[in-house]
Amino acid sequence: MRFSRIVISTAMFLLVHLIGLRTAVHADQLSPAAKQSESTACGGGGGRVTHFQYERAQSLIQRGYSLHQEMRFDDAAKAYSEALSYWNHPEIRLSLGWVLFYSARLLESYNHLSMVIPCMGELTDADDKRQALALWRRLQRRLSAIEVRSTDPSVEVFFNGSPWYPGISPTLRDRPVYPGQYLVTIRKPNHISQSNPIVVMPGQRAVVTPRLWTVEEATLTEHRWTPWKVKAIATTGLGLLALSAGLHVVADHEMGRFDRKLEARCPMVCGSDSYHDISGIEFRAKWANRIAIGALITGSVATVSGVSLMLMNRPVLREDSASRHATVSVVPLLSPTMAGIHTSISY
Repeated sequence: MRFSRIVISTAMFLLVHLIGLRTAVHADQLSPAAKQSESTACGGGGGRVTHFQYERAQSLIQRGYSLHQEMRFDDAAKAYSEALSYWNHPEIRLSLGWVLFYSARLLESYNHLSMVIPCMGELTDADDKRQALALWRRLQRRLSAIEVRSTDPSVEVFFNGSPWYPGISPTLRDRPVYPGQYLVTIRKPNHISQSNPIVVMPGQRAVVTPRLWTVEEATLTEHRWTPWKVKAIATTGLGLLALSAGLHVVADHEMGRFDRKLEARCPMVCGSDSYHDISGIEFRAKWANRIAIGALITGSVATVSGVSLMLMNRPVLREDSASRHATVSVVPLLSPTMAGIHTSISY
């Protein structure tokens, strides 16, 4: 903001008092210039400005301009910052943004100018608008940005181990940074944290898209054998045991029937010709018993083997094949204030 602009604004304020539009003004009453400032303050940041606040802000603005001309940028920034505490106006922020830029405090300059750009309509001087746009372009060329694209409010973002923006809504996911290397960590309850090492160049925007998984989703498991085949062995063994039990019942029943018929024919002793016609019953009983014994042995082995294989076939952790390959990245770093090469190895 030019010095002539400050002088004209102050002269107009004094003229209002001289022509009698307003007489004595107390510290708790609004001046005409303060009423105008209420309409020019962007976004309601200015609030109600009293005559004392206006006078104090004008004095600090003139002091800041003088320090700016003397290239005492840090002292000028303090003066403009104090002026903002009395009168929150885009023109003061623009002046503060310039002195912070010349002090190499680019992030602070960016934060103040980001409040000026939406209020371009409140800058009445065309030169102020050109200066605001020129400073904005310079900052965008020298700074970088990191953006986290997530609309999930439960996601927590950490920047180099610290909260992304402490005390600010978690949906704000854009952050200007100096060029260099950073670590963006994303966390969510009951999910595995995601760490993203990022290298950004001047004027570059890095975008981080969270991909969070639960422990179950992220765990890779495998079986030694196909699960259904192992279960089939155990099921077959149980079936053979059931068959063995049924054949034992049949064999016992048939042998009992044969004994009753034989006893009815020969109460004492009789020859082989006496039970020739009922020998088939004895034959079926013996073969049913033999098959039952074989099914019992086979079923027991199959059941024990199936259960053992099922225990051995429980899911085991599997290493991701993609993680076995080491990757090497080399990124050049070049900015007005730094030059170098960033090398990283992931394995």
